[in-house]
Amino acid sequence: MLSDARFARYVLIALSLAVVFIGLGKVTDVLLLGFGGVLFAIAIRAGGEMLARRLPVSARMGSVIVVLALVAGLVLLFKVVGGEVGRQAGELQQQLPDAIAKARALLDASGPGRALLSLLDGATNEGVSAAGAMKAASATFGVLSDLFIVLLLALYLGFSPRTYVKSAVNLVPPAHRDEARQAAHNSGQALRRWLMGQGLSMLCVGVLTGVGLWLVGVPNAAILGLIAGLFEFVPVIGPFAAAVPGVLFAMVAGPTTALYAAGVYFAVQQLEGALIMPMAQRWAVNLPPALGLLAVVVFGVLFGVPGLLFATPLTVVIMVLVKQFYLDRMEPAASGQPSGSDTSMPAERGRFDRAE
Repeated sequence: MLSDARFARYVLIALSLAVVFIGLGKVTDVLLLGFGGVLFAIAIRAGGEMLARRLPVSARMGSVIVVLALVAGLVLLFKVVGGEVGRQAGELQQQLPDAIAKARALLDASGPGRALLSLLDGATNEGVSAAGAMKAASATFGVLSDLFIVLLLALYLGFSPRTYVKSAVNLVPPAHRDEARQAAHNSGQALRRWLMGQGLSMLCVGVLTGVGLWLVGVPNAAILGLIAGLFEFVPVIGPFAAAVPGVLFAMVAGPTTALYAAGVYFAVQQLEGALIMPMAQRWAVNLPPALGLLAVVVFGVLFGVPGLLFATPLTVVIMVLVKQFYLDRMEPAASGQPSGSDTSMPAERGRFDRAE
């Protein structure tokens, strides 16, 4: 039998673990915001290091140049096409009631469509109220404030990543700090490759969708292409969500145009799967589609919208960590080297320490 002292110790350990898990659940949103800051910081730092290799500047100064160039580019882009995009966004807002009316008429012509309309009407009636409007306004303000926090974190982390990574590694017991440092490096490299591939995919999908919708006569194709490119950040679910407003607004021009619009979205996704993603995966982590879909569903259910947005990069990090701390240790050690060790560790660590 267990002594009273051992039993009390086990109970204390169990209670401590429960408190830790409950605490993590309470700060999940904060942790996801931090991860978003890390993700954008990696993009900033990658651009800064690229400039440092080509110009006589440090990686930190290169990161500053990247941020300033992005701000200047956004301002210039807004001046050049901002008026047109704003006009199209205003037209979309004005055309929304007509598009919804035509879609309802089309659905009302069939039995399954009428059943779907009844479900949608029930959900809409429950959500339309002054309290619902206040909740939506509060949610919008929350999204903007969260975005500001993410961008601020990205600036701090992107300009001086070594300080924060070193502080985090120092929290690990000394015997495992080399492994923790290597895990941070491997995760950062994997996220960097994923960002490169994802950025290429988003750009191609946005341009192809906008051009395709313009060719088939869908109004406001530019803003719809922009929506498709942004929604491409969320795999599997994002493209379907982006197609809804495009097909809906194509109903303004008629059912035939709506059918053409659906064909454009379908063709772009087929092209993305057959050509764009294989090109992007030359740099990116090859994430199986089924695993990507499962990650989006699981993280979306657990963490809501932030979970949807960061499901794929979180899965990339998890894959890297599982490989380093589990799969690599299962493989037989090569040439008498202990399993899980990495002879490239000192070189990688030296390169990381010089990154500043």
